[in-house]
Amino acid sequence: MGHTIEFVFPAGEPRLFSDVTALVNNTSKTVDLIVPDTAMYLVYGGSLQNNDDVARTLSVSIMDSTGNIIIQLIVSTAIAAGDYITFPCTVSGLDNYGGSTPLPLPAGSKIRYSWNAGGASTGGSTRYSLLYQRIDT
Repeated sequence: MGHTIEFVFPAGEPRLFSDVTALVNNTSKTVDLIVPDTAMYLVYGGSLQNNDDVARTLSVSIMDSTGNIIIQLIVSTAIAAGDYITFPCTVSGLDNYGGSTPLPLPAGSKIRYSWNAGGASTGGSTRYSLLYQRIDT
């Protein structure tokens, strides 16, 4: 007799958000994803890419609605052109949150993706993503 494993998501299926933003020559870039007022998110993980032609410091933070950092998910210096970072991350030597997921985020919270300026470059389009579950409140 076979066994069946079923997953029940009472608030809906997990969602994958992925988007592209432009990096500009020797300029920092910040993108905020804001949890809507009518929901909370359960964050499972995500990624951030450096698609510039110079190394950059990349970071992902959880912030409250007023912009205070609550959890620094990952900070990674000198990410080479074309490379990416993921979170949660337990790679030794990185300043990261190695805790468990999902992370519950209340309405108004922000997931902040940051690319620090890396010096003279051509810039370019770069990708970032988030795997989460939305729970309507």
